[in-house]
Amino acid sequence: MIAVRTLASPPVCEREILRYAGCRQADEGVLALLAECLSEALPLLTYTVCFANVDPAPFTARSEKLRENLDGCEQVLLIAATIGVGIDRLIAKYGRLSPAKALLLQAIGTERIEALCDTFCGELARETGLMPRPRFSPGYGDLSLEVQREVITRLEAEKRVGVTLNDSFLMSPSKSVTAFVGLSRDRIKAVNKCRVCEKTDCAFRGAI
Repeated sequence: MIAVRTLASPPVCEREILRYAGCRQADEGVLALLAECLSEALPLLTYTVCFANVDPAPFTARSEKLRENLDGCEQVLLIAATIGVGIDRLIAKYGRLSPAKALLLQAIGTERIEALCDTFCGELARETGLMPRPRFSPGYGDLSLEVQREVITRLEAEKRVGVTLNDSFLMSPSKSVTAFVGLSRDRIKAVNKCRVCEKTDCAFRGAI
């Protein structure tokens, strides 16, 4: 059964936004511009997730890394999360008018969708008493990005939360995430998501 949940706005982490924007040090001008962007963007955002319990076997048969991530889980959820199209419209607007604002808005969108997914997984932990494994999305590790089409179809994401795909398997709204979330009683087996990602030159790669 597919469920849809709308969450309250998670707390904003300005440090994460600046990290996504590539700002190692922010002066007063950058912080003032960030405040402007936040005041314009936040009222436009929604925080919605659709999700369903799934049998992961058809997917783990095609991805050893996904199988490893989900090994021993008592439940596996498939999720599609989005913060809506408002941020995309602002990014497009300021892409022409103010590239600096557009950059910060991109970073805000990334921080917001990640915060939404983290908050949703935290709710799952409280409700089930189980520990969420790191989210595993199509395009990570050896799980083909083409799986995105199956995920969107399985969750009826276009109808339920307005998430669509283009021919390159990229989502609209752009600040959306699809992922498998395993729920386990085992804290030890959690897999660092950077370990299964093949982008070793990523600026956001965590310590592994």
